[in-house]
Amino acid sequence: MEVGADAELAEFVEDAFPGTSLDVSASNGAFEIEVRQHGLLRPLHTGELSDGTLRYLLLIAALLTPRPPPLMVFNEPETSLHPDLIPPLGRLLARAATRSQILVISHSQELVAALAGVALAVPLSKADRGSAPMSEPGCCTHEDRASRLGPEQGSRRRDRISGKPVDLPAVEQVENLQLEGNRWK
Repeated sequence: MEVGADAELAEFVEDAFPGTSLDVSASNGAFEIEVRQHGLLRPLHTGELSDGTLRYLLLIAALLTPRPPPLMVFNEPETSLHPDLIPPLGRLLARAATRSQILVISHSQELVAALAGVALAVPLSKADRGSAPMSEPGCCTHEDRASRLGPEQGSRRRDRISGKPVDLPAVEQVENLQLEGNRWK
């Protein structure tokens, strides 16, 4: 790799695919990937990898960029990934969040749970805007959300499916967010 963190790349490849190593080469302006896995007699090339594996490797590249932008937004990054890759994806997003502000939109309860300990997770219900309701079973406890949001920062609402109280930021707060540096205020 020309610029980047080879050790971090190896760490997150190993986290997602134990016993696997990745070789990246560039030739004539194109990248080639070789994946070496224990038990295989030869490396796998880019065209032999599944869509989910390629997607995960691209997420690693995007999230480990040496010059991250102030804000990165991912809409359902778990799409096409094998369910076993969701916890490593959560750890990858958490690491990237130490360098840049990361906004993740997801319907995956597993991904939300993987991020619950390291991020402010604000479960939103489409029901509040007149669409089909969504629940968030097992996401995190009401006390967890309340302690992260604080009663003064949100309005009290009830989840339309479970009936449990949920602290959500007031609509005015969300609409009035301003980007200051690399953080929303």
